[in-house]
Amino acid sequence: MKHDGKTDIKNERYNKIKASIDFKNYRDARKITCIGLCFLVAFTNIIIIFILWSDKTLLTRLIIIYNAIIIGSYGAAILAFTIAIKRILACPEKYVFREVRLKEYAFRFRHAYFIVPFEMNGNMLYLETENYFGLGWKQPRLDDYKEKLVIIGYNSDTGKVLVIDKT
Repeated sequence: MKHDGKTDIKNERYNKIKASIDFKNYRDARKITCIGLCFLVAFTNIIIIFILWSDKTLLTRLIIIYNAIIIGSYGAAILAFTIAIKRILACPEKYVFREVRLKEYAFRFRHAYFIVPFEMNGNMLYLETENYFGLGWKQPRLDDYKEKLVIIGYNSDTGKVLVIDKT
């Protein structure tokens, strides 16, 4: 099989993007939403069947309407997470990666984000990461990333900033 340098570089970038906190956050949120949907639909359908077993017509209608509403609303969230994942992975060649130390941070509601100095084409940019960093038990924890050396991926076309743990 023939390998060329461009394919190897694209695969390396693709793997870095898949290792980012952003990608993992969307992937995990989609997984949890799918699992929650399965349990919710199964559990409530069993309850509806036990309660309305005698009236088959009402049972059928209620299950169809209920499932359409629940699957539609959860499906929208699953679709949104999938679109976010696809956007991150869309153009790996447009990401520029730099090693930086996460120092300055701020809060947006209950979660923190880092403000990262990033040099690009001789200009110093100050980029904001997503506000994924929590204070309590939620991962990723702010305390685990303060003063940590990480790789930052920046796509100037979309303005997306990815945080990639070096460990």
